[in-house]
Amino acid sequence: MKIRYTAASPKAGIEEHLNNQTAATLIAAGFAVHVPYKSFVEFMNAEHRQGSDSNNVNPPQVQGVQWSCSTKTNGRPIIFRKSGGETARIEDEQQAIQYGAPESVLKQFRELVAVQGVNAAEAARPEQVKREAEEKLGTWQAIYRRA
Repeated sequence: MKIRYTAASPKAGIEEHLNNQTAATLIAAGFAVHVPYKSFVEFMNAEHRQGSDSNNVNPPQVQGVQWSCSTKTNGRPIIFRKSGGETARIEDEQQAIQYGAPESVLKQFRELVAVQGVNAAEAARPEQVKREAEEKLGTWQAIYRRA
């Protein structure tokens, strides 16, 4: 809201853009009067002059591709690939190789896997293949029963 301070205020004669609650309080106390905006463009310029919300920020941009390796909160090893403002989390060594992970990061990942035991993604793969095969077989059986 745009206000102009009255003679009762130490800022007499100054026009200022304030949030609605503060402006309404000053107007009610008699320290200011409401000044309507001339146009929507003037309103938008006043809004943007104050800047964006501090929580509305873009993630930090990185130059090129950055690779790192660490563990998740549950202790599983994970490889991070940062490019621009995006972060990819890779839990499988083969997938990291496909994305072009450097050997130093893969070595770190293997060391973490050795400490952890078995790579969880690789250990779960045979079970996933079996489950997918059962689902596919069940789908085909349902189709043939209808025919």
